[in-house]
Amino acid sequence: MNDPINALLQRGFELPLYVACISANGSVLVGRYEAEFTDLLEHRENDVFTLPVNMMVVDARGEAARVVIRADGTQYLH
Repeated sequence: MNDPINALLQRGFELPLYVACISANGSVLVGRYEAEFTDLLEHRENDVFTLPVNMMVVDARGEAARVVIRADGTQYLH
């Protein structure tokens, strides 16, 4: 799963998607995805996102998923 957004769309998630990403060092990115990603809120600790990163994705119907991107590059969709 290289692209979690497309994986969720293939599973039936409906646009727009709201995405919250939180990294191990406290960096945060929140945005909205339709045809492209729009940043709504961002905070970067020391200008970096440290792995692992946890993402919560909520679609237009209120369905939610969790994506974890681990330090070794593996991704898990829950």
